[in-house]
Amino acid sequence: MPLSSVSSPSSRVRRTSFIDILIVLFLAISLAAAEQHTSTSPSSTPATPTIVPGSNGYGYIGCYNETTNLSGTSSGTRALYGGDNEVIPEEMTVERCLRFCKSGMGGRGYRFAGVEYSRKCWCATQLSSLSAKVADTECNLPCDGDESQICGGDLKISVYDMNSVAASFAPAKERFFFMGLLAAVVTGMHILL
Repeated sequence: MPLSSVSSPSSRVRRTSFIDILIVLFLAISLAAAEQHTSTSPSSTPATPTIVPGSNGYGYIGCYNETTNLSGTSSGTRALYGGDNEVIPEEMTVERCLRFCKSGMGGRGYRFAGVEYSRKCWCATQLSSLSAKVADTECNLPCDGDESQICGGDLKISVYDMNSVAASFAPAKERFFFMGLLAAVVTGMHILL
């Protein structure tokens, strides 16, 4: 038998592995595109706003009452004090506020950050001892810039702490899925879908 008509098992395995890789890549790209399309499609019912666990090194520690209207406090005494603030109607998100507070104090960041009334961001070195933690359900206003996020409430502030244990987060599950597919492609593992 001529040598040219003999096919080696290793060339068949390589060709099959290459096809498997192409199929896995195609499926990964298709799934990512479908997920992106469904997440950006408008829905007929607005999403219920949820608490953002944190970002930029801050972790959510709870909903606190504002102290400006408490008896025995001077006018202007706030739950979060010793810092900075910004009000951005129609654009405020939790991430935007946390980024703003992280950039304060010469780049060291304020220890506390909080969002209130859907659009107010407060950065502070201290959380007032007069401010009490209340039920998370009392912080119930959606952020002006992203209605899927909670940005405090009426005289209630969603507070984030840079020193919180919750400030360290695992990567999103979507990244694990994609990295798992990539690892399977690189190592030649077979994926059952």
